[in-house]
Amino acid sequence: MRFTSTTALAILAYVSGALASPITTTTTTDSVQDLVPIGTETINGIDLVWYGAPEPSSANPHTRLTKAAVEFANANANTKRDCGTNDVKCSGSHKASNGVCQALLSALKANGGNTVSRSPRAVCQGQNNNQCCASWSVEVDGNLLYGDLYDAANKVIGQCNSGGSVSGLARNVNLAGTCATQCLSNRANGCS
Repeated sequence: MRFTSTTALAILAYVSGALASPITTTTTTDSVQDLVPIGTETINGIDLVWYGAPEPSSANPHTRLTKAAVEFANANANTKRDCGTNDVKCSGSHKASNGVCQALLSALKANGGNTVSRSPRAVCQGQNNNQCCASWSVEVDGNLLYGDLYDAANKVIGQCNSGGSVSGLARNVNLAGTCATQCLSNRANGCS
């Protein structure tokens, strides 16, 4: 097959243009990898660290999902009848000590009526390699209470405790009216 010089130039121009065209990407700070400590507190001698997304940059308006986008995703991800079923799936990685997780759950349950101030995405008890974190997949608009985090985490402990350690998630968790996935493991990040 022979190409004329005009055809060859046209192909070359097309390929050069395609390679040179800018590719746009949108980043969100709602990524599970971007959580930062946003507060600490001590409840009955148990130290809790709350993790959330960093404040959005005013220079980049695309760093956060809009409330409408989150509501649309929530409405389409799960039907209302599924939300609140806390469907558990156990994991073999990122296991946390069952005892540390029980302490975290005790603090959440004992203070169940307390309102979470700024919508975080995780709360952890313990330090370094010996911590337990309850984390969730989306920011929650509304009055998230400490107690809202208890039922799904307790169900994960009940079904996924193995050899004194636990790691798992619950899907279709109702967190203050937002349908989410909630995880229980040794890390604040990674719940999706």
